[in-house]
Amino acid sequence: MSDTVHGQSLSAVTGLVGSGEPILCHWCNRAYKPRQRNQAFCCPKCSDDAYNSAHPVRRSGIQTRLVLDPPSEPIQPLDVGPTTAQVQAAQAKQTVKVLGMLQEAGTRGVSTGDFLEAHIGRFSARIGELRAVKWRIRGVRESEHAWRFVLEGRS
Repeated sequence: MSDTVHGQSLSAVTGLVGSGEPILCHWCNRAYKPRQRNQAFCCPKCSDDAYNSAHPVRRSGIQTRLVLDPPSEPIQPLDVGPTTAQVQAAQAKQTVKVLGMLQEAGTRGVSTGDFLEAHIGRFSARIGELRAVKWRIRGVRESEHAWRFVLEGRS
């Protein structure tokens, strides 16, 4: 194999140094044979360490003012949204309303549209609650997106 390519030396074309003299790493002072022209460090770690040493990270803005002491007073949770008792009371009212609508409708039953017009959300959950306390409620599918519920009595 020839040591020249198009009349130039192999190291000039590839940037690789042939069998040069070992030199000292600028960071760790370890002797190494460079593989590229102007290779100043023996390994990527020495190169990274030298760069990081020459370019320290400057903390600015909120990072320098950040206080890590615990607060002097306990932080109170925000009162956002209804409490569990309020949610249960509201659901109970809705359940009673659903039962009243079913009793009023008799054998005609109550459709999903009727529940929506009465502003009863999650009416199927309310029907589930009624079934859990032994009310027999029959569901009849009227179309792909509509059901009719008929109260048949108590078990």
